[in-house]
Amino acid sequence: MPKGGRRNGAGRPKGAIGLSTRAIIEAAQSGGETPIAYMLRVMRDEDAPDSRRDRMARSAANFMHSKLPTIAVDDESGGAEPAPPAPATAGGEQPC
Repeated sequence: MPKGGRRNGAGRPKGAIGLSTRAIIEAAQSGGETPIAYMLRVMRDEDAPDSRRDRMARSAANFMHSKLPTIAVDDESGGAEPAPPAPATAGGEQPC
């Protein structure tokens, strides 16, 4: 009779938050402003220098938007190149 190894349904479910991670999140939320809220506040502050606002926007974007996957397209030489960028949205604005 096997005693070890992988068993279906065993272990923590995918996406579940562990106790230590939950404690860290609760401590951050109870301590006031979360890091992402701070980055967004600085990004929207018109009195802050533009370079600082830009850095905060770049940092916050990693948390707010998922990265697009690179799709390989075969060209005539048999190699692969990245897919062309998506078309602009209506109104001429680029998505963030």
